[in-house]
Amino acid sequence: MESSPRIRSHALVGLASLLALSGLAWSAPPASKSSTKAPAKVSAKPKTKAVPVKIRDREDEPFEAQRFFIEKRSPDGVSPVDATRYLEAMRVRDDMKQFRSSDGTLLPSRKQVAESGSSLAILDPWTWLGPGNIGGRTRCLVINPNVSSTMWAGGVAGGVWKSTNSGGTWTPKSDLAPNIAVNSMAIDPANANILYAGTGEGFFNADFVRGLGILKSTDGGETWAQLAATANSTFHYVNKLVVSALNSSRVYAATRAGIQRSTDAGATWSQVLTAPVGGIGAHDLVIRTDQATDVVLASVDEGATTTIYRNLDAGGAGMWSPSYTDARLNRTTLALAKSNQAYVYALAADRAAGTFNNGLYAVLRTTDGGGTWGIRYQNDGDTTKLANSLLTNAPVQICNAASGFNQGWYDNVIGVDPVNPERVFVGGIDLFRSDNGGTSWGILSLWYANVGAANYVHADQHGIFFDPGYNGAANQRMYVSNDGGLFRTDLAVTGTPVTDASVAGPLCNGTAGGTFSWTSLSNNYGVTQFYNGAVYPDGTQYFGGTQDNGTLRGTDGTGPNAWTRIQGGDGGYVAVAPNNTQILFAETTNLSIRKSTNGGGSFTSAVSGITEPSSNFRFINPFRMDPSNPQILWTAGRFPWRTSNQATTWSQAGAAWTSSSTSAGSAIAIAKTDSNYVLVGRGSGHINKTTTGLTSSSLTTWSESRPALGYVSWVEFSPVDKNIAYATYSTFGVGKVWKSTDAGSSWTQIDGSGGGALPDIPVHSIQISPTDGQRLAIGTDLGVFTSTDGGGTWLVENSGFANTPVETLVLQNSTLWAFTHGRGTYKTAVQGGMSPAPTVSSVNPSCASTTGGRTITITGTGFQAGATATLIGTACNVTNVTATTITCTAGLRANAPSVVGNVVVTNPDMQAGTLTNGFNYALRGDTNNNSALTAADTFYLNLAIFLGGSPVVSLCQGDTNSNNVQTGADAFFLNLYVFLGGPAPGP
Repeated sequence: MESSPRIRSHALVGLASLLALSGLAWSAPPASKSSTKAPAKVSAKPKTKAVPVKIRDREDEPFEAQRFFIEKRSPDGVSPVDATRYLEAMRVRDDMKQFRSSDGTLLPSRKQVAESGSSLAILDPWTWLGPGNIGGRTRCLVINPNVSSTMWAGGVAGGVWKSTNSGGTWTPKSDLAPNIAVNSMAIDPANANILYAGTGEGFFNADFVRGLGILKSTDGGETWAQLAATANSTFHYVNKLVVSALNSSRVYAATRAGIQRSTDAGATWSQVLTAPVGGIGAHDLVIRTDQATDVVLASVDEGATTTIYRNLDAGGAGMWSPSYTDARLNRTTLALAKSNQAYVYALAADRAAGTFNNGLYAVLRTTDGGGTWGIRYQNDGDTTKLANSLLTNAPVQICNAASGFNQGWYDNVIGVDPVNPERVFVGGIDLFRSDNGGTSWGILSLWYANVGAANYVHADQHGIFFDPGYNGAANQRMYVSNDGGLFRTDLAVTGTPVTDASVAGPLCNGTAGGTFSWTSLSNNYGVTQFYNGAVYPDGTQYFGGTQDNGTLRGTDGTGPNAWTRIQGGDGGYVAVAPNNTQILFAETTNLSIRKSTNGGGSFTSAVSGITEPSSNFRFINPFRMDPSNPQILWTAGRFPWRTSNQATTWSQAGAAWTSSSTSAGSAIAIAKTDSNYVLVGRGSGHINKTTTGLTSSSLTTWSESRPALGYVSWVEFSPVDKNIAYATYSTFGVGKVWKSTDAGSSWTQIDGSGGGALPDIPVHSIQISPTDGQRLAIGTDLGVFTSTDGGGTWLVENSGFANTPVETLVLQNSTLWAFTHGRGTYKTAVQGGMSPAPTVSSVNPSCASTTGGRTITITGTGFQAGATATLIGTACNVTNVTATTITCTAGLRANAPSVVGNVVVTNPDMQAGTLTNGFNYALRGDTNNNSALTAADTFYLNLAIFLGGSPVVSLCQGDTNSNNVQTGADAFFLNLYVFLGGPAPGP
């Protein structure tokens, strides 16, 4: 999801105040005229009533996230991408030679490797960095009915994962499948080694990339193959799969086209119910296991309404007959009572315009297998009633008497207790339970509770599943899947919900959830979807903005399963100041740049001076930090904006774009060798350029070029030559990689040729070797590609990670990092075409006064022109650089007497060398290092000189006249002050 910001707060504060502070604007959700138009989850404008509630940043605006996904890839920027484009791209890729960056080895093509019987995964040791503890959107889970500790989960962008310890740890199993957008799964009831996985998420209009049919495994999910008969448009969106218990060769699929049936275990298929044009097809399926025939019920969106169909002999000649319909039914999900299969429940979102459009319409039930239906609970429009919030945001509705975030089109799931047909569970944004067949409801979880709290479950529920041994007593284990992965409770029955009678207090003060206790199962479950990422100068920390899960940070020291969220809301671009890593930048969506000065402990808005409305900026808005001056950052909406004081204020740095002026910036680059050179790529395909970036104003017209008619996903200057620049495009059907030798005025396509030509696949980022301009790496929707000849020939970087989009590449310290949209973060060593990191061997003098101003010489190897230096995190102002020395002036470090720390030299290619504890900021004249100037300092210094020795103190201490050496003059001046009864001189 993305975000209108949900606010992160650990204090109890008023909901209205929190929403106001976050910049959220509340409006009623737009009415859907048909189910094909799903509203974005709207932000919240506070009413006058303020109620104490702690609330976290909203992390979900799925409609906008999917629209952004399509905008970047589709030739018209609107229509879903034809999945056959990916099949063709994979065919081309598999015929291309491979390259292993870790040792510079050229390898055979994937096709040749497969034909030889070798394993693709072992060819290149990329290291997966996580996050494994912060899951992503998961819509399905299947559990081995014979061995309940074995289960398989489907990540919407992360593929199939398997656990053999009840979700304690997970292993990816479909990374090299043609499509890993897994939306539904089913297990053969007669053979638990046979599984099916449906791809493509078909619940809304502006959708994710289409799926590629149905995958099948016959070895317990270890390997997967596409069912050939499903490689067509009928199976672009597979929303639900069920397998007959009577004959497991019969498999049913709910797709946008309707209901599909196979009678030969997926080898062939026939459409047995056609969904009308104008709807979004079949939402859900349930199949009875207690009858002599396959009795199947299905919900089908037909455009003007949704109809529940029933077939009493779906495996034979049975007819699909309407079982229930109502003009207000929108997306409707179904649940069968295992203990009495004549009981079937339906959870329906509301199609009618108004306060609860796409919120709850009704909970329905049949007790005769679909012959007749009754409404168990119907929304009466009262925003104070908990039950009315099953498909909306309960704390906003109840605590603010307002409505918003209605998401019945997106997160809408119902389940029935396997041993009690009267106990029903519902998932919308949060989870609910009814103990009387759906007539009244209590809340079981809170998305806005502190992460790790007993009642915390990530927002946006997509699945409810029960342990095969569930009996409602000794075994009450229930699993749920959502946009944060998978969660489990062992108290499905005895856990106490909070109901209408008491909900206002507990819900609004953050304690709702009763005695329910939930456990996250995200451990080595790597399905995180990054939009952008950055790496700290030393390469041991990395962070990035994600869909659904905010801005996340990981470290080498803590490993893949200890990432932390440093900011909520859908994350976007990020940046870290190389000379002071306490300064971080992050964002949520549109114009929302935020700054932290305490290493991510807190963030504040950093957009002062930008007068464009937030809506002028991209959903994921690019901003970049000047690589040679961290005080300068750039962003762009319909105008370019620059800050020269690290986002204290921004200034308009250019006139409106000449062409397609409403097309916002989509990519930004600043030359490392000259900060005046700036490029802004845009979604219209235009690339705008200035060579006066440091002084440009609102009157400055930027020159313009248009290499291709598509979406500019990335622009980058050569790290050593400001006249050489590169651009990438993510739109299908246009040239993907372009090079300029005149700083962006004109461009040449470098997609390669012959067997080294790139496939037609979206490209999202590019990195260039700082020492070998012919060495390029690009991130695409199918992993990483490399060129060693400047783009004349492209090679498949044998990544060893999934067929998942790589949104951002970072090349630093002879390491290449990949931030992916679906499988987290990876890195690999890069050998050849990269210079080694610099080394720092000594510093002279090795200390400076807290007042700064001392001239410092740093000695080492591998220093490059443009290198920067920091002394204990404070910039040393560089005046001269050679390969072995750097001369600089120590910067001011106030209020830090006698602080010892590291000296870091960072080359323009972001490779860094460190001298550990190599420098000391001291208080001048403090000879005994007690952080104060006293008579004792005079005594010890004077005594040492009087006896003909030298002071046993470090340089700086006792150097009262700041001439970089200790002499009798220091003792003289100090002694004179004291002798005359005056205070000792200050620093």
